[in-house]
Amino acid sequence: MQEFAWQLPGVARKAVCVPGGRPTITTITMTDGDYDYLIKLLALGDSGVGKTTFLYRYTDNKFNPKFITTVGIDFREKRVVYNTQGPNGSTGKAFKVHLQLWDTAGQERFRSLTTAFFRDAMGFLLMFDLTSQQSFLNVRNWMSQLQANAYCENPDIVLIGNKADLPDQREVNERQARDLAEKYSIPYFETSAATGQDVEKAVETLLDLIMKRMEQCVEKTHIPDTVNGSSSGKLDGEKSAEKKCAC
Repeated sequence: MQEFAWQLPGVARKAVCVPGGRPTITTITMTDGDYDYLIKLLALGDSGVGKTTFLYRYTDNKFNPKFITTVGIDFREKRVVYNTQGPNGSTGKAFKVHLQLWDTAGQERFRSLTTAFFRDAMGFLLMFDLTSQQSFLNVRNWMSQLQANAYCENPDIVLIGNKADLPDQREVNERQARDLAEKYSIPYFETSAATGQDVEKAVETLLDLIMKRMEQCVEKTHIPDTVNGSSSGKLDGEKSAEKKCAC
């Protein structure tokens, strides 16, 4: 069991997957402590955009329209297996990942509490409501807070337009949202907690970005062992977790 100490100021990020296809992510059941990495994700956005129902759909594959407004901070958990992409599209190593998905209150009065959690998160699900133009306009404010309070100025983020199952009430068109995502060089998904549309895909894309960032960090911090004239190869996942990732 390893937990990354996430300190990556100044690391260049990528908003696209490497050539050869995306790694596979499989949900599994594990006993307590039976995982390689603990990864913390933070869902944020205005109150009422559907953060709680989105996370509930991802972890339990259920929809509960009766959730009350989140007060402060809450979180859900899920265990998955992340399979890396090897050369020529082959399957690489498999890592057991324990995901902690933190659910934040969107109201202004909880903002100081929410931002206190930014530095501990490894990735962010930035959400707005497709039926609320104001929640979309406020994405820029959330981005500013992320850049000021996250572990680095360019953290791994996925932009999510939620409530895609309500086309008749839609106020934000897809082109608007994609233009904003392109401005920040982050992926964009339109999701529905009610139907499950692209919920898993959005989270898996964020996890993929994080795992690739960790791999880059390991490569940069690795110092070959030349004391005996030999040079060790790339650190494996288990050894990499023993170091603080500080690229």
